[in-house]
Amino acid sequence: MILAITATDFEMAPFLRGAPGACRSLVTGVGVLESGLRLSRYLEQNRREFTMALHFGVAGAYVDRVDEEAAGLLDICIAEKEILGDLGICFPQRIDELPEDLGLQKIFDLDDTLLKQGTAVLEKYGFSWHRGNFVTVNCASGTRQRGELLCRKYDGLCENMEGAAIARVCLEYDLPLMKLRCISNYVVDRDLSGWRLVEAAKKAGEAAAIAGKACSHYCRQ
Repeated sequence: MILAITATDFEMAPFLRGAPGACRSLVTGVGVLESGLRLSRYLEQNRREFTMALHFGVAGAYVDRVDEEAAGLLDICIAEKEILGDLGICFPQRIDELPEDLGLQKIFDLDDTLLKQGTAVLEKYGFSWHRGNFVTVNCASGTRQRGELLCRKYDGLCENMEGAAIARVCLEYDLPLMKLRCISNYVVDRDLSGWRLVEAAKKAGEAAAIAGKACSHYCRQ
């Protein structure tokens, strides 16, 4: 069975309209604290029911990628890695890592089989997509300068506010994970007039439902 995960009801609703049959949904709330806590509590009681997790929603695209094409508005993005981007020591022009002996994990690799299956079916259904590194932030970037810093440091494709927490919990519970997001805005100097949240949430949910069906052989009732 698939565990479908989003931060908000707003993002979950479009998915449920086309969700795979062998599926349960969990809305975690916004940010790493709420998402990590709620997913942990849920899996502590229900882990044996699930063979994979599908985490999806909206994201902000980095526009200053070097030698790589930036994702555009309403483009679908698939995660190869999820990176906890702003855990460290923040300076205006850089983020320094905390000492390695603290035992922190910031980079989480995603399930490659699910990634390949998901992207193959999205292409079949006419979705264009990008794949790359997702960056999890505690504070959404409100300036292009901060977005450029995170993009450059982590070779980031887009940013979100829950992903690393979800990846860490799934790793703890040995639950294969696929991540999909749709671009609702660019990470530039903040201007909400250009955001397309409604359309991005709808497209993310529709794409996630299709990708989830493609991974159905992972699922057992």
